[in-house]
Amino acid sequence: MPKEKSQKINGIEYVYYDKPVWNAEKKYGTHKREYIGKRVDGQFIPNKSRQLQQELEQERKKKRGPVPSVSCSRLFYGATYLFDSINARYYRRLKAMLSGPVPTDSFHSLFLHS
Repeated sequence: MPKEKSQKINGIEYVYYDKPVWNAEKKYGTHKREYIGKRVDGQFIPNKSRQLQQELEQERKKKRGPVPSVSCSRLFYGATYLFDSINARYYRRLKAMLSGPVPTDSFHSLFLHS
């Protein structure tokens, strides 16, 4: 893990990570700096890239769970269409048959022979 250090430049204290790096070509170690923000009045203020990185880490740490449903509705077409078509087809015949005397043969023939 890189060490967090600070340096004052023109009266502003900058905070950075100090990463040791081995230079294989020249065969000696050097240090790379990654600036992460500045310290104003003892309070750390991250730069934009560090702030975005922290927000991304927080989003990754959040546990994802089930999403609550806002509305519940049952949509089906088959049964509703079936009953509507039966009703439209036989309603007039049944109404005409029931308005007068009902013979037993015509009531059964209404459903069997249509």
